[in-house]
Amino acid sequence: MGIFKRRINRWMMAEFGTKPSDRDSKLIKFFYRTGNALKGLKLKKSDFIEEAGKFCSAQGRTAEEMGAMFADYKRTYTKTAMSVGQYMNLGFFGMDEAERSRFCTSSLFSYVFYCNYFNPFKKRGITADKVKLATLFPEYFRRPFMAFDNRTDYKEFEAFCLTHKELFIKGRFGSGGTDARKAHTETAGDVAALFEELVGKYYIIEGLITSEETFAEFSSDAVNTLRITTVRTGDEVKIPLAFARFGDGNGVVDHVGYGSVCAAVDVESGRVLLPARDVYGFPHTVHPDSGKQIVGYQFKNWDRCIAMVRDMALRIPDLRLVGWDVAINSDGEWVLVEGNSTGALAVCQSYSGEGIAPILDEIIRRDLG
Repeated sequence: MGIFKRRINRWMMAEFGTKPSDRDSKLIKFFYRTGNALKGLKLKKSDFIEEAGKFCSAQGRTAEEMGAMFADYKRTYTKTAMSVGQYMNLGFFGMDEAERSRFCTSSLFSYVFYCNYFNPFKKRGITADKVKLATLFPEYFRRPFMAFDNRTDYKEFEAFCLTHKELFIKGRFGSGGTDARKAHTETAGDVAALFEELVGKYYIIEGLITSEETFAEFSSDAVNTLRITTVRTGDEVKIPLAFARFGDGNGVVDHVGYGSVCAAVDVESGRVLLPARDVYGFPHTVHPDSGKQIVGYQFKNWDRCIAMVRDMALRIPDLRLVGWDVAINSDGEWVLVEGNSTGALAVCQSYSGEGIAPILDEIIRRDLG
């Protein structure tokens, strides 16, 4: 049985308690791939070359390979509807189907399937709401916070801002660093100006995290973080991947789309063993701005970090697949930044070059017998 049909069967079992007939499986596969193929007709070789060309020098690809790469991408798009960036970052050109099947991609029956299987849509508000998550784990959040919306009392807001002064503000329900900024509120005038700036939207306002000294040396502006993915099955928590983000020193957000570089972290040791990658896949053994060595960097108190994410994973029974964003503060304590129930599985794999689909498939197989 092909991997496509296996995932259709598991999806139907999870959603409806029954497997589809062979005819239904073929119809689902036909309509999904036909829809992608029709979209693929609009793909232009010139657009592909423009986008893929940004990755080619990092991967040692030549201009002569572009024609074959475009043809392969169109075939791949029919099956997965993945972006050019994802295709290039995962290194799909030259891979056979068996190798490709090990990766979680943006396909309906890969990334979307896994997210829906492990995390029911109605339960995702636990991590989508940053205030709710901080309230659930105060012992790991380790900093003051308050919600800001159209019901916020000005006096309460003023007291919070004048007490803590160095603040970090981001969208309460957003992702990818939406509306993230730092604020300094020394005077009542600073507070009033900030209130007027924020009014009408939903935010979480936090005390600022000061990074552990050696981690902060990579980038002093952004709070450098890690993404650690947990998958829970019963009382067991697996950690299939972890990666660190190193900011570029030009902003407060350390996401790769904002200029940072990211590197896989060995889950057992907490050490960076491979070069970091930027958004186009260029390898960096040292930080491009600070020059600090990335490969070989060892995170402090790693055992405490792993214990923290395992504990949090076990305490949210309705969400089994979570990407935890964590940081280490100046006291050497690991702190929760936020959680993600649909957390960028595809890009996470590109830093290690290891696909996590077999791990997730094995858990589902055990669930369904």
